[in-house]
Amino acid sequence: MRKFLLPAAIIVVASVVGVSWWYLSRDIDGSPSRSETANQPTHQLEQSGFEDTKTPGAVEHGTLTPEGVQSMSPFAPEHTILNIDCRMVSGKGAARGVAVLTLPTEDGVVFSVMDESGELTRGELDFRPNHVRIGRRPDGSTVYGFGDLRLNSKVFRPGDSDEPVRIYHDDLVIYETDKAWDFGVSHDASSFFAHEPSPGGTSRLIVRNLERGTQVEHELGPALTPVSDYSMEHASGYSLDGSEIVFRPAHADAAGNGVYWFYPVGDGRVRRVTVERYWAALLTSSEYGYYVDRPDDLDPEEVGDVWEVTARRLDPSTGDSADLWSTRLSVRKHYGLLSLSENGKWLGLSGWDYKVLDTENGETIFDFPYAGNPEAQLARLAPILAEGATEADLGTLSHMRFRGNYLVGYRIVGDASSCSKKSGGERLECLRDLRLRGLYGNFFDVYDMSTIELNGSPSFTTEVYRESTCMPASSGWKGLVELNGKLAFQPVRTIENVDESER
Repeated sequence: MRKFLLPAAIIVVASVVGVSWWYLSRDIDGSPSRSETANQPTHQLEQSGFEDTKTPGAVEHGTLTPEGVQSMSPFAPEHTILNIDCRMVSGKGAARGVAVLTLPTEDGVVFSVMDESGELTRGELDFRPNHVRIGRRPDGSTVYGFGDLRLNSKVFRPGDSDEPVRIYHDDLVIYETDKAWDFGVSHDASSFFAHEPSPGGTSRLIVRNLERGTQVEHELGPALTPVSDYSMEHASGYSLDGSEIVFRPAHADAAGNGVYWFYPVGDGRVRRVTVERYWAALLTSSEYGYYVDRPDDLDPEEVGDVWEVTARRLDPSTGDSADLWSTRLSVRKHYGLLSLSENGKWLGLSGWDYKVLDTENGETIFDFPYAGNPEAQLARLAPILAEGATEADLGTLSHMRFRGNYLVGYRIVGDASSCSKKSGGERLECLRDLRLRGLYGNFFDVYDMSTIELNGSPSFTTEVYRESTCMPASSGWKGLVELNGKLAFQPVRTIENVDESER
């Protein structure tokens, strides 16, 4: 069994969120979700259970003027839903029922925080954020933050540029800086962190525990300090259980190999672990991890598409690890990408096949032929397609991944190549025009993991609107709705009995 390599100066081993899970679990800075399918009018979608709401599925809007912004209290549905200038980010975990909307103004943005009941609070920023983080406390109050950072920015900015971050608890600012490289808010709003520069050209991690009302600062030294104006060697985020701040290797290895650093939110010691030589690795907490590699006892000509997936528990006191289970399975053209459901119960492997394993025992509970077999794809998707659909009606199956505790397949129907040379608002307008003319569509095929079968079909399909992140809610899926003449947010419905991780 391969070992973790631990320098003697580092205290103990901790596991972390691997590259694939860490990246996919974050709401990537307000970018639209790129999902896909076709309108199937004969398919009966599930009811959302949202009463007295309207879902304007064909309302089209242009740019909002500053005068229009000033007249809104709260954001008006007719100026918000499907506005291509609107940006919406929704929370995860305990914050799944909260969304933050922003609309541009001349100098920054106005924002609105809302849930199923409507608007909770609103405010203004003198910058335009490209990062939004959301948490919700047990008492219903919200902690949310905005950042305008070089991290994931679409335009080059030199290192001396301002990178503001502002974090709120309801309508009160609880943290503010003009220079931060990254920040995060835990889903349950029990803590937040910020990665800031320190005097002398190094950096520090600030972790504020909102439960205890305490703050800890860790000097990070040069290892975790950005070395150029373009990128960082490590990117930060929360571990799956929210107990640690994780600095993962940002660019060294997309399969999860490299050096990870862990800083406790509460009590505990700083830890470092190196993962190497695996085809893929995904670490989820200070005690668990999943690893994929070729079986050791097979000759190269026998291996083919056979992979060995192993779940391991780490012993922080010794640095050793013990296998919890190991299983062999076939995944054609496995890309090395792993994804994990929000509750940690299901592990997905991507390739020409997409397989889902039960993380308790390694059993394969779902298998989908994602590429190279349109006949099998049609058979699986037939229940959510129009009657008499053919392979031509499938569109292009882009990829599958977990969104929260649902497995979602992305499909594109139609051709948007005529918009490819456009940029910014012109491209969004082009995509909207194609959609309205019935020439192009993006869809989610949604699998309910509480009832999924090995060769099962999606529970339902729902259209999303690529030209705007401020989408109208459709049956069973998140988005904006009109509630008694005002705007509200409809979250994804909860999967009963399997939402919380038992790990």
